[in-house]
Amino acid sequence: MEDLAIQIQQFVPDAAGEELEYRINLYKARDHAAMLRGQSTILQAFQLACDAHEAAGEFVYADMSPDRLKLAATYVRNLVHAAFLAEQLLTEGV
Repeated sequence: MEDLAIQIQQFVPDAAGEELEYRINLYKARDHAAMLRGQSTILQAFQLACDAHEAAGEFVYADMSPDRLKLAATYVRNLVHAAFLAEQLLTEGV
């Protein structure tokens, strides 16, 4: 986690505490979304993973309050979860 903190602080030098934690969560979610995007065989899951990746990339270094970062992290985490669920639901059949 310290490596991620160092990387984030290169672009947001004042990030600390909760703000840094939310930015780290966004960074991790972005990586996870990229992994899901590469593994998705279902179009809906792929699109959700792309949306999650794009949103996380947009917010991770954005000038936002910790409250807004928390909301962004929740939003991205839910998109990643939706992509995972779509992949499972639609590949296992009805």
